[in-house]
Amino acid sequence: MRLEPSPSPANTERPYLWKFDPARYKRAYLFGGVPEERVQADIRSALSYLHVDAAVVDAGFSAIRGKVWGAMKKLRLPESVAMAIMNALKDVSAAPVGWSDLCGCLAPSGRAFYIEVKAPAKLDPVKGTIISRAGVPTREQLFFLERMAARGALVGIAWSVEDALAILGPGLAGHKATVRG
Repeated sequence: MRLEPSPSPANTERPYLWKFDPARYKRAYLFGGVPEERVQADIRSALSYLHVDAAVVDAGFSAIRGKVWGAMKKLRLPESVAMAIMNALKDVSAAPVGWSDLCGCLAPSGRAFYIEVKAPAKLDPVKGTIISRAGVPTREQLFFLERMAARGALVGIAWSVEDALAILGPGLAGHKATVRG
């Protein structure tokens, strides 16, 4: 039996970080237009510094599809062949749809964590208005986080390193003492 996400009303409240609120961030951070890849790399660096092992999951298999597409263009394959190959890869995935970008486990509790990484909004440095919206979790991503939270995992959406650390907050103190002590 496959579990399907139920429709979630936009005003649903969840017991974890899941909505972007520009007031939580320094304006200078939002002026930079930080891409999701940079947010993820910064979070991974911070977790590494704290001796937290985290695995990066490419649930959409996008990195490999991108490389395959680039190789096919370089080989100048006919578009029909390239599209047939890309369609064959469409259903290939390293993880189920909705699986979070970063996952791991904190010591000594063994508590799992799942963090979905999104790009923050970009603000116009002069006007202070939003130029591009923040990344928004999909229905499948929220469904996955809800299931993992119900099982006791630390979960949330992170638009910054600070968000990721806040998500891990409840388990981080014991982890630091264990891995350094």
